[in-house]
Amino acid sequence: MSLITRIITGLLMTSPFWVLLIWSLMGEAQGNEISIILGSHHFNAKEDYNESNPGICYQHKIYLGCHYKNSFNDKSTSLGLRKKFGSYKNILYGGTVAYVDGYESPTIWISFDLEWEHAILSFIPARLAGDENILVYGVKF
Repeated sequence: MSLITRIITGLLMTSPFWVLLIWSLMGEAQGNEISIILGSHHFNAKEDYNESNPGICYQHKIYLGCHYKNSFNDKSTSLGLRKKFGSYKNILYGGTVAYVDGYESPTIWISFDLEWEHAILSFIPARLAGDENILVYGVKF
């Protein structure tokens, strides 16, 4: 296998969401959404968490997949369902249920989501995320 083939294969195996991103940008995934995770904030944090969490999410209908750098500086992948329930003025609201790996043990997270134009905020309550409330923010296309 050539060096270029190994590099491409490694990138694709490391993050399958790059394939989805390219597919979406080529126009084959009309009506789907790409989101970029920028960071997070841990309220009442007892540890010094990494709050710069670059990552990418791809949503097809209600199905969601994300790959990002988590608060422990490790790679995480989440697969779940995101549903938009309604809107108030120009703000969409909904929720996400996702299986998340890359932490001490795989877990299920539930978040409450707000979208306004290209901005996304997801709030994960402390009871569902550990000891801290977590706010995740990003942009969508």
